Amino acid sequence: MLETPLRIGVLGSTADAHGIAHQVNATAGMELAWHFQSATESSQSLAELAELFAGPAIDVFYLTRSGLSFAAQAALLALSNHAHLILSDPRLQVALGLRLQAEAYQKGLIISADAGSAHGSLASMIQEAHIMGFETVQAGQICPAQPSPNLPYEMAALGNGFGFQPHPAGMRGAEITSPEDILTRFDHSYPQGQGAPQLDYLRCSGSQRGLYLIVKAREKLTAEQVAHLKKCHVLQVGDLPYFLLKKNPPLGYFEGPKAILAAAAGQAILSPGYPSCDVYQDNAQQATLRPYQEDLIPHYLIPEDSKLSGESPHLEDLTLTDSALTQLWVEQRKIIAAQP
Repeated sequence: MLETPLRIGVLGSTADAHGIAHQVNATAGMELAWHFQSATESSQSLAELAELFAGPAIDVFYLTRSGLSFAAQAALLALSNHAHLILSDPRLQVALGLRLQAEAYQKGLIISADAGSAHGSLASMIQEAHIMGFETVQAGQICPAQPSPNLPYEMAALGNGFGFQPHPAGMRGAEITSPEDILTRFDHSYPQGQGAPQLDYLRCSGSQRGLYLIVKAREKLTAEQVAHLKKCHVLQVGDLPYFLLKKNPPLGYFEGPKAILAAAAGQAILSPGYPSCDVYQDNAQQATLRPYQEDLIPHYLIPEDSKLSGESPHLEDLTLTDSALTQLWVEQRKIIAAQP
């Protein structure tokens, strides 16, 4: 247990916010400094939040789902007050993660996804597989027939953190009847031809839900090693050197303290990275994950009342609203453009 408890600030009125506040209080070595909830996301709310930051310092700020513009300003407020940042909402990590990371880097702070999020848990799986001698060739989720609207954002956050990409036409979301069908749906020729590991998801008609990796051993495995994996119920793609690693769905805020402790120790579960993919609008005006295209406007910046039909427009085809969100996004584009 830490001699001096970590002081944690929480923002949000969602079930996740209340859940992480409870977990912090129940975790040895942590204390809940404050839990800020506001009926509105206004300049007055930001001023009230600033007053909390002006009080006794906190070590980690846990930010749950809020409006993107408000969340971005709250995140910058936390970083300016030297607090590590845990993002439970993947939308902010996708929309402005690199802009926030640039701010955090200058101050020696950590920005991380929550350990209990789908993308955070997949990140841990990828890192653990690497330690075991495997490289990931596909990462994905096993979803119900109607996936969560958060799915493309979760996978985008994961992809940008590791340089993974979806198929050029987007994630395919094939239907399966059991997780074992993942192997029959896997196109082993695609990642080798394209270089970057794949992002995808599968729709399962049964009750099975979870996360999966398809991995390949970096060094040729012996027959004894392959036999041991099969004994541990690790499935193999025929006689090919690909194996399926599965995990149950993450536990959300119950796992939040892991991300908090990691940030305090200078480690991130999943940090923002240069975009390899982003969330755009498809022909049905739904959010879809695609490889990053710098000249397209992402889904989260298209006003809901724009009545814009078809896929995401090019930058020259739509005038963006002048807001804190778009200003920060433009700043992030400059960071991306400056990448060597």
